[in-house]
Amino acid sequence: MIAHISGTLGRIDIDAPFHTTSRLSTHIHPDVQEFSADGPRETLAGELREVRDLVRQGRTESPVMPLADTLAVLRLLEGARKSLGAVDFA
Repeated sequence: MIAHISGTLGRIDIDAPFHTTSRLSTHIHPDVQEFSADGPRETLAGELREVRDLVRQGRTESPVMPLADTLAVLRLLEGARKSLGAVDFA
């Protein structure tokens, strides 16, 4: 199974399992680029280690993914969800 993310300029194909994929390709006509990552697929292990380390240091925000960036991603996802007609679960 492959997930497709399509836009006006092309698409991205992501191999399953999507949350730990090791392969994806970009298709921007007429070019196709393949990307792969070797090694263990850790799902959220890296993010969890980052949170653990920051909590131990008494920090409340990551320099790797600041709160402003996290909120920007959430706004983008919310916009995509609404444009697809997804229903709120609240």
